[in-house]
Amino acid sequence: MHVIWSHWAPPQERSILTAIAYSGRFTGIVITFSLGAILCWYGGWPCLFYVFGSIGLVWFVLWAFVMYNSPSEHPWISAEERHYLESVIGTVDNQSMEPTPWFKIMTSSHVWAIAIAHFCYNWAEYTLLTCMPTYLADIGILQGTNAVVFNGVFSAVPYLVLMLVALLSGPLADFLRTFFSTTAVRKTFTIIAFTASGGFLLLCGYFGTSIIRAVSLLSLAVGIGGFSVAGFYTNHLDIAPRYAGVLMALTNTAGTLPGIVGPLVAKAIALPPSAPKGSAEYIATYRSEWSEVFLLCVEIYMFGALIYLILGSGKKQPWADNNGHTVVN
Repeated sequence: MHVIWSHWAPPQERSILTAIAYSGRFTGIVITFSLGAILCWYGGWPCLFYVFGSIGLVWFVLWAFVMYNSPSEHPWISAEERHYLESVIGTVDNQSMEPTPWFKIMTSSHVWAIAIAHFCYNWAEYTLLTCMPTYLADIGILQGTNAVVFNGVFSAVPYLVLMLVALLSGPLADFLRTFFSTTAVRKTFTIIAFTASGGFLLLCGYFGTSIIRAVSLLSLAVGIGGFSVAGFYTNHLDIAPRYAGVLMALTNTAGTLPGIVGPLVAKAIALPPSAPKGSAEYIATYRSEWSEVFLLCVEIYMFGALIYLILGSGKKQPWADNNGHTVVN
């Protein structure tokens, strides 16, 4: 997506367009949790693969039909729109592009700031994404014959809030950039996302003793994280728009590692209690263990916030200059 936006997103609209694009991911999580639980309960788990696989195929056809690399290649947009986009973004001659400055990218403190922020944010995100239904079941607040359906619906609520916050964060960030520097806006949104999310997640670990409390606190913890979309998520386009795709590939690699390690660590901490299942001791033990899982997420959040606060930047880097290979019409 960052490669596409480097050709299609005017600098003053990067936050809002990135937010719109990534809100689609959060919308997918909402639909998957809620609809997936219903399909699994009433139609069996194979329904999940048939339904969502078919949706993916339809999406691919639409994407292949309407998406083009740049305004200059798109056959349907107006000449006026093409001229506007090329005048504010420029057109890149791909045949004359210089080699990617790998050494300068890998030694850039600003790139590392984004990569570390990506890792730290995704640790909590992947932990919650994969373990939230398990957490709601483990702490004993969802019981009954339809517990699977209710679990899926309640697990979807925090991501509905996340989608809405992400959509709001984009235009808000672009508006604030007319008054403050891009660096200040990116840092502010990232710090809010990390610290507020961490705070509500910590509260959930200790006070999420009912379904209303747990879902409310999880919704605040996950939802406020949407501010990060207008923070470090968009930052690649600020510091090196020409290499935004390369930077996203690198930082997203760092951000994917918690998806492997985070859930494993969570389940290693939240071990099944030895007490009889459903007993007060059983539930109390599980709640204590999940509090430790959330505390670890908070500590990682705080580390990422500190690193990004110190090293983050919204300024275009010297090594990202096009050196004459971009022709602006």
